[in-house]
Amino acid sequence: GLRDYPVVLRTGKGALDDTTPFALYVRACDHGFMEGCQRMAGFYLRGEGTPRDPSKAMAALERSCGGRFGPGCSDLGLMLYKGDGIPQDREKGLSYLKQACAVGYSQACQWYTEQKQ
Repeated sequence: GLRDYPVVLRTGKGALDDTTPFALYVRACDHGFMEGCQRMAGFYLRGEGTPRDPSKAMAALERSCGGRFGPGCSDLGLMLYKGDGIPQDREKGLSYLKQACAVGYSQACQWYTEQKQ
């Protein structure tokens, strides 16, 4: 993950002085790396390196999905579908899974099909 992030930082967009994985993903998200936003959401959901905060996780996933990062859309869809720390909204969850599928995240296509049944 985040294979290109160190390269971008070396080209002058920032310095890699973060001491925790959570801080790295926060910085990556702040710099527009949608995978960073998606990974940051996982830390918020698990309460790793930061207090557990499902609403912040949802906001990070919305940003990731808005950047057309399929795994971010998929995670957001599953979070909404299951009601993981947020109000459950199955229809909205399915729409995010469908969006993840549409941008080429094949695992979301499978989950979408399974949940529709």
